[in-house]
Amino acid sequence: MTILFVILILCIAVLGGVLVVFDSWNDRLWKENRALRKELERVKRADGEWQGTADGYADGKLVFDEWACSECGYEIETDDPDELPAFCPSCGAKMDC
Repeated sequence: MTILFVILILCIAVLGGVLVVFDSWNDRLWKENRALRKELERVKRADGEWQGTADGYADGKLVFDEWACSECGYEIETDDPDELPAFCPSCGAKMDC
């Protein structure tokens, strides 16, 4: 009878430990979920535009070959503005064309 009692106590202790670990894991997931939702709301509101930097002339016109996101400053180098992505790869802001 004593051995069964000890085994029962050990099982309860192990189960209690598992529940504590699960509870803390669940709390961490809820906190991460809240943080991700806040970040998603921030990104949803972010609208930006590609701001070009000209460093020369071609055929009497300025040549823009460096473009920066107005939201985060992420830079892309391209001579063709049509190649610019619709969303910033860094912050996810939707770019106005």
